[in-house]
Amino acid sequence: MGKLQVFEVLLAGNQEVYKPGDVVQGEARIVVSEDKGDIRGIQIKCVGKSYTHWTESEVSGDSQSSVDYTTNYEYFKQEITLQGAGADSTTADRIKLTAGEHRFPFQFQIPNISLPPPFEASNGYVRYYVKINIDRPWKFDHHTQKLFSIGTVKDLNYELNVLVPASQQVEKTVCCLCCASGPIVLKGMIDKRGYVPGEYIFVSLDLHNNSSRRINYITPKLQQRGHFTAKREGTGEISNVKTVKTMAELKLAGCEAMGSVNYDRVKMLIPPIPSCDFENCPNITLEYFVEIVGDVFGTPMDAEVKLPVVIGTIPAFQHTLKDPSQNPDAVQPIPGQPEAPPGGQPGFPPEGQQEYPPQGQQGYPHQGMGHLDTPYQEEYLVMRLQVCFHLQSIQLLLEGLRRF
Repeated sequence: MGKLQVFEVLLAGNQEVYKPGDVVQGEARIVVSEDKGDIRGIQIKCVGKSYTHWTESEVSGDSQSSVDYTTNYEYFKQEITLQGAGADSTTADRIKLTAGEHRFPFQFQIPNISLPPPFEASNGYVRYYVKINIDRPWKFDHHTQKLFSIGTVKDLNYELNVLVPASQQVEKTVCCLCCASGPIVLKGMIDKRGYVPGEYIFVSLDLHNNSSRRINYITPKLQQRGHFTAKREGTGEISNVKTVKTMAELKLAGCEAMGSVNYDRVKMLIPPIPSCDFENCPNITLEYFVEIVGDVFGTPMDAEVKLPVVIGTIPAFQHTLKDPSQNPDAVQPIPGQPEAPPGGQPGFPPEGQQEYPPQGQQGYPHQGMGHLDTPYQEEYLVMRLQVCFHLQSIQLLLEGLRRF
């Protein structure tokens, strides 16, 4: 029996990032050490899908069982047979691969539809791949696959109030036995509400500790919240799971009891992460928020502020804000999915609301600086190229330059 020495998918030009409507082409390369004649066919498929799965425990009386929840949503699936017969053929003659190298060209076109970006998590994923299978009846098949990425576009210039600072203030009373000490007052602010990977989030905060406990430290974090939906096998009952994962984090010094501390425009770098472009994904949704936590000594009752943010692929600037209703990349939601928020003024504060706090207050840009501390688009996008090494980020930045 011929030994399989090389079995791989080669994409033309080593391309790894595509956009909807693009053609994926390449070759299947197979090298065998001697003749291999136990093959029904060599099939290849190009797939884009979102998948969720987890297991839950169910108690009935004295017994406990595991219940699987799964949803598999295919955006596209195209299959062709490179040689021989398809996998469903029962009467086809066997084919033989002679010793040496064999190359089989292929070509698929990605549907020109809205697609979410690739994503991986413990409860689900979004994947795009080309998979080749050497079909051997009554034996284990050989198969290999090549993942590729879909470059999605989420232009923050179409987001409402995207350049408006966000802030929140909370008061936390820490109880000890039956006595309550004074409240801990935490106010957090970020410089705007929409970012792209490679940008800094400027975090400002004021903390007044009127309690009898020390604040060990203050932790600003960029958090990714995943929403996963799946159906119970057999009944179709729907279950939901939420997860939170830290994407970026800072650790700042706290203060003693009855003390206070403040930080002005501390920088937190956004790493390469997926955008919030999951409108057409029925079983996975991503959202992001900045969480500022004051860790109170000796108790789990911490003071915390949460500020929602949007992660996109094209940055917003004051002179490039646009009407959200004119967004050429807007998607039509899948039936049953939440629709986009109602339209309004593009990116600007509501009428009567000032764009930034009065000069000198926390969160105001440094003297002489623009809204982003990076007032020139081209310089900023070059910085992103240096920071975001991922191929998808690079391609989307180039798309952003063309748009501007």
